Amino acid sequence: MGAETAVQFLGDLPPEEAWSEMLAAQVFVLPTHTEGFPNVILEAMAAGKAMVSTRVGAIAEMLDADGAEPCGLVVEPRAAVALAAALGRLLSDAE
Repeated sequence: MGAETAVQFLGDLPPEEAWSEMLAAQVFVLPTHTEGFPNVILEAMAAGKAMVSTRVGAIAEMLDADGAEPCGLVVEPRAAVALAAALGRLLSDAE
């Protein structure tokens, strides 16, 4: 990650604007502490986004995190260093 890396916190958005922002993003991140089966993971997958989330609820299974070809990276909840490392890995890998 370098000087060209930008993070924006947009707050609560109407659905159409949220979808537009997701489509424009390079990476989707959901650093949640508690979830069940978050639909936003499915939406990010449908948008073809690289993603990082936390190992809570069904997220690891949704992303096939432990499979041969995972759909995203998963870190332990409240692990800021691991989250930063996963983001760095995604942002430094064009593929």
